[in-house]
Amino acid sequence: MKQGTFLTKTVIWLFFFAIVAYLGVNLANGLLHPLKTELVYALSVDRGVSVSGVFVRDELPIALDASLVDVLPSEGERIGKGQVLAKIYSDQDTLQRERDKAEIDRQLEQLSYFGGTYGLDISGKELDEKISDSLAALRGMAAQKRLTNLEKTAQNLKNLIFQRDYVYYGADGIEKMTAALRERRAALERMGSGNYTVVYAPEAGTYSALVDGLEERLNPETVKELTPSGLEALMRAETGEAKSGYVGKIIRGSKWYFAFLIEVQNGKEIKAGNKIRLKFEREFSADLAMQVEHVSKTEGGKLLVLASCTRNLSETTLLREQNAQLVQTSSAGLRIPKEAVRVEEDGKIGVYCLSGLQAKFKPVTILFEGESFYLVEYDRGNAAAIREGDLVIVAGEGLYDGKVVA
Repeated sequence: MKQGTFLTKTVIWLFFFAIVAYLGVNLANGLLHPLKTELVYALSVDRGVSVSGVFVRDELPIALDASLVDVLPSEGERIGKGQVLAKIYSDQDTLQRERDKAEIDRQLEQLSYFGGTYGLDISGKELDEKISDSLAALRGMAAQKRLTNLEKTAQNLKNLIFQRDYVYYGADGIEKMTAALRERRAALERMGSGNYTVVYAPEAGTYSALVDGLEERLNPETVKELTPSGLEALMRAETGEAKSGYVGKIIRGSKWYFAFLIEVQNGKEIKAGNKIRLKFEREFSADLAMQVEHVSKTEGGKLLVLASCTRNLSETTLLREQNAQLVQTSSAGLRIPKEAVRVEEDGKIGVYCLSGLQAKFKPVTILFEGESFYLVEYDRGNAAAIREGDLVIVAGEGLYDGKVVA
């Protein structure tokens, strides 16, 4: 054997064993210390203080002491002055007939829509799943007393049931159902409309069925005369439960208010005429910019703040007491898990990102610390900085910049 051939083979075998050893070490490290990564994504973090308060509106309760009443407007519906608000019936049978006719009219409208929608591309299984989801949402809203969208969710459930009827029975079945409903409607008409008395809306506004007894004491003008302790006492004394003897109330105008208490040190920047941002929780979930209408004098280290808004009125009509967060600062950046952050020997703070098969070190500037994450600066102009969509390494041993890890 020639010496050159022997040396060539020896070198090849040495390279082979070196590659095998390298792969073996990496495989062992991978099994003993598996690499874990998480996705980096953009996040906005709001910081502020929690406040509690009450919804305030210009409300007109409408007294009506009757048991057989059919109210026509739905919750949160806009009505005009002189519009029929309710009908008072002389007997239960007549009231039930009118309600049956209204329900049949609604069903006929739905059937007319679906009967003309022959391109409805949805399976019975999908509809069953949607119906189950809608039922679960309805139960959850009722359990958590989130009443603002309860009626809308219930109506959506009814619509889904009609869609299922269309899918299961087809156009022929829909025609038969329509004919049966029309016959039922005609039979009810033949029985007559019975005797009833009409109640008209005395003013234009937004209708609400709930009268809680606070309408006169919690209006935009009377609240401005309250002290912080006066509002606290009112909130403790009243439960906001429905009062009997009323057909509902009319909320005048389109503006509503939120009166809340805040510690002086947290509210010293709040001035009448300024804008504040309130994030409402639970029953009413919304993030709103509101106008400060009034700030009381300091009492017992607290302030009473009255803020107004012209949006979402129909979603607040059933609510009185509410918690919210007064947003004072907001930071936007990238969210990274705490486990990913490392401090290098030179004191640099950063993370290792998976770049191809290598670990790439990227310095970060921490803006905010959460319970399990950091919010770091998003430097869009720096191509080498951490970016949205990067994979940060949260578990890995012996990492260094450029190390092959996969």
